[in-house]
Amino acid sequence: MFHVEINDPTKYQVRRKMIDQKSATEEFESYVLYPGEHYVAKNNRTYSYIPIPGTNFSLCVVSPSQRKKHVSAKGFDLMQAAEELERILTSQEDFAVLLAPWTTDNDGPRYCKTLESVPDEMQPVQSSQNLINSSMSTPVDKDKDVFVKRIIATLKSTKCNNSLIQQLAWDLMSVNISETLWKNLNSQIKKDITGVFVSTNGGLTRVFPASLREGLEDKVDIPTAEYYLRTIDTQVYLYSTPYKTGKIHTSNDTMSNHDVMVTKSIVIPIDSGHVFKPGVVGAMVKQEAMVRVMNSSSDGYCGNSDDNYCYLLDNGGFIISTNQEYDADHIGRWIGDVDSQVMYLLHLHNIYENTTRLDFQAACKKQTKSSSTGSRNVFMPSLPFYEMLTLTWWSNKLSWAYLNINLYNWLFGSSEDMGVMAAEIVTSSTAVNESCVVKQHQYYYTDRQSMRGNFTCDNCTRWVSAQRLNGSNLLLVVADQTCHNTHQCPQYSKLIQAPQRLDHIPTACQQEHWYRKRPGQCWNHDDREDTSQCNRAISLQSPSQSIIWTTVFLTFIHTCIRTNR
Repeated sequence: MFHVEINDPTKYQVRRKMIDQKSATEEFESYVLYPGEHYVAKNNRTYSYIPIPGTNFSLCVVSPSQRKKHVSAKGFDLMQAAEELERILTSQEDFAVLLAPWTTDNDGPRYCKTLESVPDEMQPVQSSQNLINSSMSTPVDKDKDVFVKRIIATLKSTKCNNSLIQQLAWDLMSVNISETLWKNLNSQIKKDITGVFVSTNGGLTRVFPASLREGLEDKVDIPTAEYYLRTIDTQVYLYSTPYKTGKIHTSNDTMSNHDVMVTKSIVIPIDSGHVFKPGVVGAMVKQEAMVRVMNSSSDGYCGNSDDNYCYLLDNGGFIISTNQEYDADHIGRWIGDVDSQVMYLLHLHNIYENTTRLDFQAACKKQTKSSSTGSRNVFMPSLPFYEMLTLTWWSNKLSWAYLNINLYNWLFGSSEDMGVMAAEIVTSSTAVNESCVVKQHQYYYTDRQSMRGNFTCDNCTRWVSAQRLNGSNLLLVVADQTCHNTHQCPQYSKLIQAPQRLDHIPTACQQEHWYRKRPGQCWNHDDREDTSQCNRAISLQSPSQSIIWTTVFLTFIHTCIRTNR
């Protein structure tokens, strides 16, 4: 449970009750960790858990407390939905349609298991995902005709998830972004944004103009799209930009390359104070517009980029915009890596708080041992030459070599499995990752809305002011020029946001052990289990029978010699 959620005492008690096969529904404030693992938020969540009859397992469903009711789409004519999809594919308007993955894959169930073939399919066509994600202003009639026929044939089959298809039909019939919407926007807004889009719970995303789809194609899987999940969880306008790390570059980068995604959840009130959020609307805003927001919100202070450093930060402490036009590469980076003094004060004055967690299932770059030309101790290898001349030594070595091999895979592994695993071992030998323990840091807003303080070091005083912008997740920061030689200040400590690899956990032995209970019965088989990938743990290209008989023969000879003595 705590491998996917941040631990706290209340969750620990929920976990204990689930192990004890209890059932209940509890509502409490909880840390929510989002897929990219850069952001957390404290929101009310409802935990409903119940034991699964006849097993040792329990099931827990976690839902936002404000959305306790779910609206299901039913009764939509799937043929009419297919016709709407056909209309979209043949439309001449400058918009694009993106869908979450259509067929089943390793990440989980999708709309349908597969796309049906049609009798008159005479030539290979593009994949369904590429067809749907392609620009609608340049139709490929043959491919689209065949694809629509395949969609209709698939909808008539029983290989689809009916609830997802009904939701998609609802989205297709009700969500529309057309040229009319774009024409109704005033000229100033058009100058400040590059496009608009809307995404729905059913996995449908419509964008206008079609060129905007290039920046959204990696975000079409709505259940795992971080921007979507963060926006659905809040009532304010959410500003975000791609996360950036690594070495900071100052050349060949301009503000025009860093549009900001602004999103807002669609809220529909339903009965008894509950709300329904069917999707998210958004726009891509140019950096020039964000700079104007800084200037107007700071009464002009941010217009002086020589004396004042200004930042727009999001709720995780990442830079959304800056008034330093030559620091465009700072956008998307964590403020503590760019201006550690500012982050030090923001954390000191409780604008940001942080949480840490240990990821015991992380993957890190494999550490390689470096060599040195310096002096080293001379090591002379020694071999037991006299023992090697005896039959006892050889029989022992062969026996242990045999016992260290997985006998089960020898006896039951097919030659095909051996060949496949041999290829996998060659591939894995070039891998650069290894299992490790990583300490993660996430920062989030407290209830404090503003601060003003100074950073003093080595006869340098730097003033920093910060103010939350109402109705958004933005924090405006105005600071004097930076102080240098801060490493000489004992009271100053640089904060860390990037994950840290831990080769040693000092407090591992002092940590409280998680509650566990021995299961009442073991589970070693299920009819739904796919065992095709089993029995492939190792591969050894050697004649097993020869080794077995050789070992038995040498052991027999050795026993006879010892008996004759």
